[in-house]
Amino acid sequence: MDNALNRLNQAVPQIKKAVLNACAQVVAADGVIQEMEAELLRAIADALDCPMPPFLQPSEAGKLTPSALVG
Repeated sequence: MDNALNRLNQAVPQIKKAVLNACAQVVAADGVIQEMEAELLRAIADALDCPMPPFLQPSEAGKLTPSALVG
């Protein structure tokens, strides 16, 4: 995972954004984002030096729902 993220980090910003958008779509596919999923998404964004605006709103304990997706 580290090698893949390091390689992606060297990509142009448009590629990084596309990858991060794809990750966000996968995480939000079931309509409920678990806290650990959100943390992993944020970690990937950090590894790619891509700021991630808040796009999650708390619902039930430990679950998050998407309010808007990245980009």
